[in-house]
Parts: sequence; structure tokens; C-alpha cells
Amino acid sequence: MSNSPEKGKWRLYLVLFLIGVLSLPLGLFSIAPLSGILTALQNTLCDAGWCGMDLLWASQFLFPFLICSILVSLVIYYFKERSFIFALKAVVISFAIISLLFFGGLSFLNLIQLPIHPFFIFFLILLIIFLIGLRAFKQHPLIGFAMRAFALSFAVVLLTIGAWVAIAGAPTYYINVHRFDTVEEISATNPQLNRTESAVITAEELDNYPALKKAINEYDLTKNEYNSSWSEVEYDEWVRTKDFIEQKGREPWYLFSIEDKELKEELDKMKIYTDSSIPTKLRRAFENNGISLSEDDRIFKLSENMVRTHGDMAYEIRNEEGKLNVYHSRGDYGTAFEFGEKYYRIMFPHGD
Repeated sequence: MSNSPEKGKWRLYLVLFLIGVLSLPLGLFSIAPLSGILTALQNTLCDAGWCGMDLLWASQFLFPFLICSILVSLVIYYFKERSFIFALKAVVISFAIISLLFFGGLSFLNLIQLPIHPFFIFFLILLIIFLIGLRAFKQHPLIGFAMRAFALSFAVVLLTIGAWVAIAGAPTYYINVHRFDTVEEISATNPQLNRTESAVITAEELDNYPALKKAINEYDLTKNEYNSSWSEVEYDEWVRTKDFIEQKGREPWYLFSIEDKELKEELDKMKIYTDSSIPTKLRRAFENNGISLSEDDRIFKLSENMVRTHGDMAYEIRNEEGKLNVYHSRGDYGTAFEFGEKYYRIMFPHGD
């Protein structure tokens, strides 16, 4: 009978291990009915200028951890502490922490510069949490067990995701092309856009992007029932072509450039996903180009090379080739791509 508590402990850890394994399929299954809602929400955020947020992808990744948090909290409730409040706190705190780690990219811990893949950094953090739960909370066994339980189950979720990605293989990348005779036709298919402008792609430019050139030239051969063409491409070419199209897509909305080293350094020092008052030099540059910003306007940093003003009118300020280029924010504007006598809408989807 002396081994019974020990056997019970290992059975409990086996349950936590199985929870980690089951959390991935349960999470993916649970998100399927919500895909339409998430897509609609993502489109709404994009219209408001938050196009960089891929809600469906992020939810597919984080939903398993939400399921894991709920299941581990149920285990704690039934086996350790029959307190609904404690279980609810455990769900909220554990999922908030794991979300912060993934969305924050660990930059707040200054670990982003370490020559270690984030996948292993997450494991290291979970190992530290497990050891803290094992050693530091001997006087509070419930808290110690909760920390070990979540660390173990989350680590198994990570392993399961890694195995799933390895078995499923790498994502497939596509160039999606839709051809039109006029810009007005493109505007008609996107009534939510207030305005659509065209950017010209020259033959010389197209020669530098063979995958895009092939997709355009073979459009009639690969066109499907929705009058669009899908071409599968290698990842490196997909990224290179996507960057080119995104740059071309900004050209019609270009306003002016700023060459000011001190202002560039000031914007570089801003932390990502934070907002700030508009620097005096930036405000003066807008005024010198005939644009008056409201006193209430602020700027928000979305990436290393781009900030966005928000207020009555939004503008993008991008660090490109050592200059700060200012563009109209395109939340409700669209760009068509003109090549020859036709106009194209070009997108870059990928399949998991």
C-alpha cells in the first residue's frame, strides 16, 4: 500500500500528458466552426488598418493551449481543489501567459536576440516553471502542482504541434492572380473600398520575377471557375515576389519622403505595438508638405520599419532604403496592378 500514493501521482501525470496530446486535435476541431467569424473579424480589423494581424493563423496555434488550460484546470478542480474560482483563475492566468509569450515574441524578455529557436526557448521557460513549482512552493502544494501541471501539459502540446507539422509537411505557397479589363471592374468586386488606384508593372520588372510572369502569361491556361489563376511556387520565390508586389502596391499612395537621421533614430527606438505622441520633426515634415495633423493624433509602431498615425486621417511612415517614406494609409483604398492592357489583383495565399 506504500506505493499507492506514488502510483496515483504517476497516473495523474499520465493524465496531464494525455491532455497535452489531445489538446491539439481538440483545439483545431473547436476552431473550425469559428473560422467564418474570425475571418470577418480579421477583415474588420484590416479595414481599420490592422492588416498585419492574421487572426485565423494565430487562433489555430493558440486554441490548443486554450483547450489545454481548460482541461488542466478541470484536473486541478477534481483531483486537488474543488474551487471553481481557483480553476477559473488558473485558466485565465495560464492562457494569458502563453498568449503573451507567443504574441510578444519574447521580446519583452530580451530573448529575441539569442541564437536559439523560439521553440526551444518556450521549452526552457516551461522547464523553469516546472522546477519552480517543484521546489519553491513546498509550503503551497496546490500552487506548486498547478505550475507543474500546466508546464508539463503545455510542453506536450508543443511537442505534439512539432510532430504534427513534421508529419503534415511544409505549407504550400501560391500566387493567386485575377485579371480584369478595367480598374472599375476591380472596384465593383470590392464595394467596401472607397478608391482603387493602379500601379504599373513593366516588362523589365516582370522579368525579374519568373513565378509572377508565368502566372500572368499562363492565366488563361490555369484560370478556374472563379476567373482566377493559382500557381504553386517555392517559398523563397513566394516571399521575394510578395515583397515586390507589396512595394509596388504602395506606389500610388506615396506622398513624400523625409531624410532626417535623428527622426529616423527616434522612431527606431519606439517599441513595437506601442503608441506615442507624434515627434515635433515628424509633425513639421507633414506641415511642410501641406498636411496638418491634429493635436490629438498619435503614432503606433506596427513593425520594425513602419509606424502609422491614427486620428482623423491615417498615414503610414516606412523606413525604406534609409529614408522615411510617407504614404496614405490604405485601410479603405485598393491597388490594382497594370501590365500591358490588363489589370490584375494579385494575392499570396498559402495552405498549411
